[in-house]
Amino acid sequence: MPVTQALLIDGDIILHRFGHANQTKVVWEAGAEASVAVGDPDEALKAVDDFIVGLSTKFRKAEPIICLSGPRNFRYAVLESYKWNRKNLEKPVLFNTIKAHLWKNYVVLMQDVLEGDDLMGIMSTEARGKYIICSIDKDMMQIPGRHYNWSTQRRTMQTVAAANHFFYRQILTGDPGDGYTGIPGCGPVKADKILLGLEGESHENYWGAITEAYTSAGLCEADAVVQARVARILRRGEYNYDTRKVNLWEP
Repeated sequence: MPVTQALLIDGDIILHRFGHANQTKVVWEAGAEASVAVGDPDEALKAVDDFIVGLSTKFRKAEPIICLSGPRNFRYAVLESYKWNRKNLEKPVLFNTIKAHLWKNYVVLMQDVLEGDDLMGIMSTEARGKYIICSIDKDMMQIPGRHYNWSTQRRTMQTVAAANHFFYRQILTGDPGDGYTGIPGCGPVKADKILLGLEGESHENYWGAITEAYTSAGLCEADAVVQARVARILRRGEYNYDTRKVNLWEP
């Protein structure tokens, strides 16, 4: 029997995208500004519904599953600086309104210690071929399988080799937007040189190149492990739903 198709949709992006799109700055008095929602909140919720239905329609009315991040991300315990730069950012005014709407009207999944990205990664690798990951987050390219980027409208079939390569590359480059650095000063060009010719190779070959690069930069293997653990989007077997424990990545 054919596998029933479903969409794993990055709900965190929906909350912020449609929240910010439906608020503006208004001046209450000279020199003072406050961010408030404009128009009827129903307009924002209609836009959310239209967006989700539109995604579903693109894939023959596939079931939409919204994946949201939990409040206690396990990565905070691995690296204190993880997403430190976002902690003081204000949420959109309609953030909670949209979130409540999603919970009421759609299948929504969330685990306390996971990001929505992790849920998408775990589910996609648990049932290969069943899901399409719908997100504009480049980090999701760590996950093998089918992807749809609604911003570029690009459909990608990510191989296991390409997904693994992307993960190892992020250990080197880090992600300043997420508050982890990798090897300071190691951008994509340098990382590609370090990993040149390794796509599809064994983990041992990758890890040897990575630890050598870390050592050359005055760091150590333990530093690389920490960066890998926060960079890693979880896959099948890396989270226990019963104990709610993450199996941290090991080299």
